[in-house]
Amino acid sequence: MYLDRILDNKTKVNALSVLIEKPDRKILEMELAKDAGSSVSEMNRQMGI
Repeated sequence: MYLDRILDNKTKVNALSVLIEKPDRKILEMELAKDAGSSVSEMNRQMGI
């Protein structure tokens, strides 16, 4: 997939996919990490939080 090259990381691609699938859904950081198959700490690290 080319998105992982553009976004530089599979965690970012997975998070973006989760958000695009359900754009009207309000989601907590913990839920996003779980749905993206990542840990909260990895999600924070990749998102620069």
